[in-house]
Amino acid sequence: MQSCVKAESSLKWDDLRVFAAVWTSRSVKEAARELGVTQSTASRRLAALEEALGLPLFHRAPEGLEPTEFAADVAPLAERVAELVVEIENVASDARGSMAGEVSIAASPILANDFLLPRLQMLREHFPDVEFNTSASIGRVDISRREADIALRTHPAGTDPGGNMDLAQKVGEFGFAAYASPAYLDAHGEPERPIRGLAGHFIVVASPKAPGARWNDSLEPPAKVALTAYPYASTLAAAVNGIGLAVLPCLMADKAPGLVRVSGSLVRWNLWIVSSAHRNPRIARVREVLVELVREAAQELTGTAAELAD
Repeated sequence: MQSCVKAESSLKWDDLRVFAAVWTSRSVKEAARELGVTQSTASRRLAALEEALGLPLFHRAPEGLEPTEFAADVAPLAERVAELVVEIENVASDARGSMAGEVSIAASPILANDFLLPRLQMLREHFPDVEFNTSASIGRVDISRREADIALRTHPAGTDPGGNMDLAQKVGEFGFAAYASPAYLDAHGEPERPIRGLAGHFIVVASPKAPGARWNDSLEPPAKVALTAYPYASTLAAAVNGIGLAVLPCLMADKAPGLVRVSGSLVRWNLWIVSSAHRNPRIARVREVLVELVREAAQELTGTAAELAD
């Protein structure tokens, strides 16, 4: 006679992580890529979770995965589990209190390439037992979930980086100015300073809402927009190639070969540092040194160093 007692099963966090990723992407392939596992592993973990729960989470169809009503009930609970796991990891990291270990720092490509990486060797010498990881992306990482330990963020004046403001500190300013190539200036002339109008000129903007576009809209008359090019590395490349003037971050453009600065500081954004755990001495100490480095680089970040050199 066959037993009616169901074999005891248990939920596994790795299986729930796969479910959460599939729920978001509606794709096992995309979830596997996000989690850094093979597609077969992701499929196996999703099937194991469905077996443990005793109910299907997704209907498989030619056009993709369709979540069941049960999956919609499970999704917010899986998110709560993820938050608890992160909290446990944070508590354990704080309790260890060692200066040896990893510190991950996230920043925009400009801050990463032109501010952080030139100072990384100094940080390594200061913290020989710390393994540094850097992430250069225009996307925002979730500090509360430890997608990074520290983040450097720029925001327009009057706005803040959001999230838990207890973990955020305004540490400086990030300046923008106008630049052009010598060839462009030979063809169109250099605008008079201060720039109040740009009749006969062309401009390259990063986006219709970028600092350069808003500044240009305030002029009488404004320059004609020749090109929209993003990210700022592309905006800079367009300016170097003579397509038009461009309002660029001074940190990047003041050192760029092939560009002439044609204005003072036009716009300044606030620079914030955000970290995940003040109680972790390793993260707290690295954060303190980063704040010092930002303040020492104030003229470079705002663009006033080039103005003083003039």
